[in-house]
Parts: sequence; C-alpha cells; structure tokens
Amino acid sequence: MGLLRPQSTETTQSISALGSKNPPSSLLSKFAALHNLRLKRDDCKDWNAIGRAGSICDYGDKVHLLATVIADKGRWWATVSKEARAAGCTITQNGDMEGSFRLDPSDLGQAAVALRAIRSPGERRALQKCA
Repeated sequence: MGLLRPQSTETTQSISALGSKNPPSSLLSKFAALHNLRLKRDDCKDWNAIGRAGSICDYGDKVHLLATVIADKGRWWATVSKEARAAGCTITQNGDMEGSFRLDPSDLGQAAVALRAIRSPGERRALQKCA
C-alpha cells in the first residue's frame, strides 16, 4: 500500500457534524492533520487514526497518544516494540502478535515509530516536523 486513504464520507462521519457530541481531542486532530491520517470512530465511538497494521488514539491525559499494533506475524510487533522502547515510548500491552505503546506526539522519534508501526510492514513515507 502506498499512502493511507484520506478521509471519505462513506467510512467517516464529518468531524464538524459530530463536534458537539464527542469531538476528537485536539492533540489527536493535530497529529492526524500533520501526518495526513484519516480519523474514524471505532465501535465504542472513540476517534482513531487508522492504518493497515493498527491505529493511534488519544491516551486520555491530554499529553500522550496510544498506538495499537495488530500484526499478521509476530515479528512485526517484536520489531516495533523494540523500536518503541528505543525511542522512549512506554509499552502498555505486550502480546505475541499485538500490543500498544504510549507516545509523546511532540517527540519526532516517537511519532516516527508510531506512524511506521500502524502502517503495514515495508511501507515508507516522509515524516513532517511539528510546528
């Protein structure tokens, strides 16, 4: 896969239309806009930035985001978890083929690991600097 799909009206409800009920956090919105990720609601009606191998959501403390990786092969999660630890992320769940880690979106190294993690293995894209 090349790039992640942009937001579409078929799969994503308008953020502005739902803004009064449960808008995405400003932290997640800024991160998604900066890195050109689409936001979508999950089954619990929480906002997520979706990738092929996982998603990024708000951690709840208004400072961090949570990246969740669900891999087809255990090696992908093992690789991602090592990179996340090396970048200074905190592993919050660690399974054989899936896991989650907390990241600081203002840290360019942690953001790069999270973006690489939620995309399918081998997918590359340039990272943009936070303003």
